[in-house]
Amino acid sequence: MGVRLVVLAGLVTGLAVLSAAADEKKDAKDAAKPAQPEEYKTYALKLPDGDPAREVLIPGAKVDVVLIEKTKDPKLKTSTVVQDILVIAIGGETPPNRKKEKAGADETVVTVTLAVKEKDIEKLAEAQKKGEIRLTPRKPDEPKKR
Repeated sequence: MGVRLVVLAGLVTGLAVLSAAADEKKDAKDAAKPAQPEEYKTYALKLPDGDPAREVLIPGAKVDVVLIEKTKDPKLKTSTVVQDILVIAIGGETPPNRKKEKAGADETVVTVTLAVKEKDIEKLAEAQKKGEIRLTPRKPDEPKKR
């Protein structure tokens, strides 16, 4: 009978330790997320396959949003839509029914959630209609305005 109590006590203690460790991990994960400023809204963008930003962006990074437009001549026109935007989250998932459009294409859909001012949401939506959007990572010490 005494052995059973010791084993039971060990299991209960082990569960408490696992539970505490899970709580600490959750708190650490939440603490790692960048806080979204109150006056900002979230805006999600899908990153195109092959976009190098898919490999280098992390939550808390700052980016510039660049529009790439095709013109009548073979040249491309680029313009900065908004600057110094905080990356809140990055997520990726492979849709179960998605077929590869090109051989070797990445099937994972990567979405980046940005913290933007309300006035910039319209700029971003218009830019998405005009052409391709790319995110350009900023250096941590880069000045806000260029």
